[in-house]
Amino acid sequence: MTSFDRKHLWEIQAIRDVLLIAGGLSVLWLGHALSSITIPLLVALLLAYLVEPLVEGLGQRGVSRSRAAAWFVALFGVLVVGLLALVLPLIVGQTLRLVDDVESGDMQRRVLRVESILPEKAAPPLQRLAMLLPGEAVLDVESVLVESEVEVKSTDANADSLEMQIQRIVQQELASQSDDAVLQEEGLRAASAALSSAWGVLVAIVDAGFLLFLIPFYFYFLVLWYPDLVRFGAQLVPRDNREAAISLLQEMDDVVNGFVRGRLLVSFIMGVMFSVGWWLVGVPYAFVLGMTTGALSTVPFVGGLGAPIAIGLAVLARLELPEVERAAWWIPVVLPAAVFGLVSAIEGWVLLPLIAGRATRLDPVTIVVAVLAGGALLGVYGMLLAIPLAACLKILVIRIVLPRLRAWSRGDVSDPLPIDHGQ
Repeated sequence: MTSFDRKHLWEIQAIRDVLLIAGGLSVLWLGHALSSITIPLLVALLLAYLVEPLVEGLGQRGVSRSRAAAWFVALFGVLVVGLLALVLPLIVGQTLRLVDDVESGDMQRRVLRVESILPEKAAPPLQRLAMLLPGEAVLDVESVLVESEVEVKSTDANADSLEMQIQRIVQQELASQSDDAVLQEEGLRAASAALSSAWGVLVAIVDAGFLLFLIPFYFYFLVLWYPDLVRFGAQLVPRDNREAAISLLQEMDDVVNGFVRGRLLVSFIMGVMFSVGWWLVGVPYAFVLGMTTGALSTVPFVGGLGAPIAIGLAVLARLELPEVERAAWWIPVVLPAAVFGLVSAIEGWVLLPLIAGRATRLDPVTIVVAVLAGGALLGVYGMLLAIPLAACLKILVIRIVLPRLRAWSRGDVSDPLPIDHGQ
């Protein structure tokens, strides 16, 4: 028997490589399947990574890691409580105003106003919605229908025979019952949609509370264990290549560090500019929407979701004004979009070069491809991992793959892959 015949299946290098790749893909799939747990873990790990220099600085001044972690968790709690103190009164006030608008008939008038400017094919859903809302407009429509039916009946009584009159009355009664059934069905459908929306809001609140618990919980222990995690990772590197590998990892750390910290600062500045700009052009809830859009901009291109919301709010605000006070129809469309375009231009041409600088080494094309690929493959989970992985892969290609390919093209080595073959 040869030495190959005595090997186990997992001792064959090719099979081990395939198993290693399959294991890595399985870990990514499992992380995606358990995203409700792994995404808070990734967020907490990112936060622990970002505050590590501060923790080390506090440690040099005699503050233990546990106390520093507790301080950061307490700061997180203060920020959450402060945000809730600012947002909850706004939510309660807006909810009470919505209920008052529905009961007073203002909501019905707004729906009919929007319906009047829509094409005929798009109007029926809004007409049915207006029939379900309290207000005087529906009563007027119903009275007109009743009067027209009386006129038709009186005309038919003079013109048609008794049999035709009976048939017509029966048909009208059936049609009336059918209309009542349609209205009841629409009412039940609206009530069901309202209950579904309320249940969705409740589930979202529970999920948010779960996240608000998991992220600080993970964060506290990751801050405590961060040096141990770094040492454990260093021990996994083969001793022969440890120095080169640590140098490579340090370069990756610098790139990712520069990008993430720079991106957070850029996103905060963008949030302030969005808030001020949309407030100046009359977008409702400009500060809440602007800071939220800035926070979403932490993940590149996700902040673009704020632009259509700002335009929609501006259009609705215009429709609520009396007709004589309304601006031209294009103003609530163009001005919020112009603010978004201006802030995005400042981000790309001023903020990123000044704040992130060349330390990131991630050009716009690389960022676009990475974010789109990560989002397409793994959703939010992939978008969180896309930019760090792209930065690390780019460094690997520049430091290892390209030099090997150049050496192979010159004929210095026989294998283009950056693998040293043992004897």
